[in-house]
Formats: sequence, structure tokens, C-alpha cells
Amino acid sequence: MIRVVSDLGYAFLVRKNSSIIRTRCSSSLLRLGIRPIVGDYVELNQKNEIIKVKRRNSVLYRLKTNKKAEIQNLASNIDYVFIVSSLNNEFNTQKLERYILLTQLENLKPILILTKLDLCRNLMVYLDKLQEAEIDIPIILTSSRTREGLDEIINLIKEDKTAVLLGSSGVGKSSIINALMNKEVQKVKEVRLKDDKGRHTTTNRGLFYLKQGGCIIDTPGIREIGLSIGDILDTHLFEDISLLSKKCKFRDCKHETEPDCAVKEAVKKGIISKKYFEKYKKYRREQYLLSLKFDKKEAIKNKNLVKRKSKYEHRGVRSDEI
Repeated sequence: MIRVVSDLGYAFLVRKNSSIIRTRCSSSLLRLGIRPIVGDYVELNQKNEIIKVKRRNSVLYRLKTNKKAEIQNLASNIDYVFIVSSLNNEFNTQKLERYILLTQLENLKPILILTKLDLCRNLMVYLDKLQEAEIDIPIILTSSRTREGLDEIINLIKEDKTAVLLGSSGVGKSSIINALMNKEVQKVKEVRLKDDKGRHTTTNRGLFYLKQGGCIIDTPGIREIGLSIGDILDTHLFEDISLLSKKCKFRDCKHETEPDCAVKEAVKKGIISKKYFEKYKKYRREQYLLSLKFDKKEAIKNKNLVKRKSKYEHRGVRSDEI
């Protein structure tokens, strides 16, 4: 199968028969507004142009928090999301929470990778912070220099699985790729010593095939983690509230002013903490505000999509491919 391994902006790199070739979208695909993303399986014509993007099993994306209401696709056809954070001043549980929510909203499995273990003086400080923030997902402790933890990563994805690395600049994503590939395939810059902040090195997403099997996708550092739209009660992070909401009097209870609300009663009795409930309300409101932006944009998009379908269907392009 032919798979997109890099998005160069003006062109794409795809893996075809174990070779990497440069290609572009066909003019018909461009007219339909379809753009492949890293991880996509595609079909090429005789000119080696991309003429079709096959149905995606999964897509990880985020909503940009700017006024334009833009969607940024991060990767497709993935099995695991490796959320990467370094054991230094960059470590931030609020950022990790947002990455976890972003992942679980798309029904993907998040795994936390903590890097630079060889430079960490007190690991328990960071583990205690995770426990205090009630972050309960699998953790892999790694060091690209000593190669500790790399076998755990390889064992997870070696059976033809695909994982994507998410995290801020300078946390060690590219170093993990280089260590797994046993050669430098991604450029690496040292973090600033004064604050452990990373510098943007990776500018394009890239998919790499490991010799042990499986694939791993590197992504540029994300500064703002805009959530995707979905029910946050479906995520593991707010599982306690999800279970309690089933006992509310109203099925569509918003846990605000409704009577006989099991969630508010649990907060009152201390069964769930007020801090935990406020966190839930904060994320829910953020999603609501984002949805207001995208409802208007989607209405315009759907209107244009109907026009494109009627325009191109008579030329042999199937509607389900648009």
C-alpha cells in the first residue's frame, strides 16, 4: 500500500514499494478541496499524482484557537498517541491534560513518554505531580542517550501499528525518532539552559518505518493545544462525572441549574472535588465557544460541498470520495 510519509506543503513524499517518491495531488483532487495528511493511504495515477485518499481509520486533529476557526490535521490511521514531556522545567500537567483530552476525544489511546531520564535528579517529584493532577495513563520513562525505555516503545508498535508523537518543542520527540531509527533522520537542537524551553526544529510532519516493524510519526511542537469537538464525558479523564450523570433526573443535564443533579450533589458531599468539577466545566465551555465558530464555518463549507458534488459527479467522480 502507498502511504503519505511527509507533507512538504507544496508536495508530498509517499512510500511506494519500499521506495520514497515525491508527488503532488492531481488537479481533480485539488479542485475538490481534498488534501492528504501524513499517515494517509493513497492511490496514484500513471503520472505518480495522488488521485484518491482512502478512507481513514482514525484522524487526530486540533482546532486552532484563532479567529479563523481552522482545523489542523495532525496525523491519520494511528493506533497510539505518545504524549511526550521532558523531566525538567518544561513539565506541565495542565498541558498534559489537554493532550490527553485531545487524544481521547478521538477514541485514541494516549501513552505518556517522559524523556531525559538520565538528567532527572528526582523522578518522584514529577510522578507526584501526575498523581496530584489525577493523570492516570500508561507511562514510559525514556532516555535517548542511554536508550532506556526504547524497547517498550518498539514492542508496542512493532506489529504493524502506527504511533504519533505529540508535545512541545525541545521535549525530545526528534531524539526519540533518531534513537529508534539508529541514525539521525531528524535534526535536534539543545534546549535553552536558563529555562529548559525548546526551540522549533521539526517543521514538517514525518512518518518513519522502523526495521522492527511499525511506524512512528514525528510532529512539530505545538504551542496552543486547541481541543477537538466531541463529548468530553466520553473521555477517561472525566469518567467519574460521566458515571454520575446517568443518575441525574434529566438525560441532557448540564449540571448547572437543573434540579436533582447527581453530579452537583456529589460535589456538595465531597464525593468528587470542586476543583475536578470546575476543570470539567472549563473544558466544556471552551468546546462550546469553539463550536460556535465552527458551526458557521461548517454551514458555509457544506453549502459549497453540495455545489462541488453536482459539478463533478457527471465527470465520473463519486460523491463518497469527496
